[in-house]
Amino acid sequence: MFDDILERMELWMFTAFAHVPHKPLRQLHSFEDLEEAWKDPHVRVWVDIEGPTEEDLKRLDMIVDVDDSSLESSLSIEEEHPRVDEFADHIFLLLYGVLAPENQTKFAPRKLTAFCGKRYLITIQHERHRTIDKVRQRFASHGVHIISRGVDFLLYAIIDGIVDNYSVALTEFEEKLEGLEEESLENASDHVFTETAKFRRQLLELRRLALAQREAIRPLARGECDYVAPTLGRRFSHVSDHLTRVVELADTLREVLGAIRENYQSLMARRTNEIMRTLTILSTMLLPMSLIASIYGMNLKTFPTDGPYAFWIVIGTMVVIGLSMGLYFRNRRWL
Repeated sequence: MFDDILERMELWMFTAFAHVPHKPLRQLHSFEDLEEAWKDPHVRVWVDIEGPTEEDLKRLDMIVDVDDSSLESSLSIEEEHPRVDEFADHIFLLLYGVLAPENQTKFAPRKLTAFCGKRYLITIQHERHRTIDKVRQRFASHGVHIISRGVDFLLYAIIDGIVDNYSVALTEFEEKLEGLEEESLENASDHVFTETAKFRRQLLELRRLALAQREAIRPLARGECDYVAPTLGRRFSHVSDHLTRVVELADTLREVLGAIRENYQSLMARRTNEIMRTLTILSTMLLPMSLIASIYGMNLKTFPTDGPYAFWIVIGTMVVIGLSMGLYFRNRRWL
């Protein structure tokens, strides 16, 4: 049954589950199903909308009354600062994941908004989140167990999954930086410089999001939100600590990036010095030859230019001088 449900979910932007105590978990396929299920005062629902339109959010607001300005933030695709806002009968969260679905680019910051009330959790995403996909899959076998613990526990599970993926993204960065570090010691190519610049921007973005979200969820960790059980405060504290470790690891990787760039610059400087030294030696070796050629190119009758073997004598003299200087430079280990 749930395998069919999961297949259908790939075709729907609207996904919802409803649960009433002592009854099976039920999937809702439309706003009409949600409106009907919402009439039961004991129901708990999780609604997820992907790529919502203004009309979708209006219909949702007619069924589950939420803050209008927060709905506008959910509809907007512009980047906003992560935050948690508390209202009379629900809380609003604006968070960011950093990973796309499994088959897409690894690092991809994407916005997620959520409304959490006494008996509902609404998540809104403009682009698919890996964390939401995984929670959907868990619902196939543990949906009743998860939602029966409260929609606030489901909210915690989603936030915890988002933060776990920050570590996954950092692990990806760490593996790639190890390869770049080895390359920077062997090959001063433009690829190293380009990749380090890209990773630096991504690390800064990840660190900024981790810091902002750590500050945003602190009220949840302190148990200050009415619609999050105080018993979950300790779990959210662990999430906050996890974000602190993410920031620390991001700082460490930034130092590694700095070392890679220094390796690249040192290798480039060494190669430039080697090239300049080679060119200088060649110029020094050619200098006496040029002097001889200049003197004997003045069309004056001086020895040996008036003899039958004058050309070969001058050329031989140049070769001997050049070889002598080459041997001297080699003995000095300049070549």
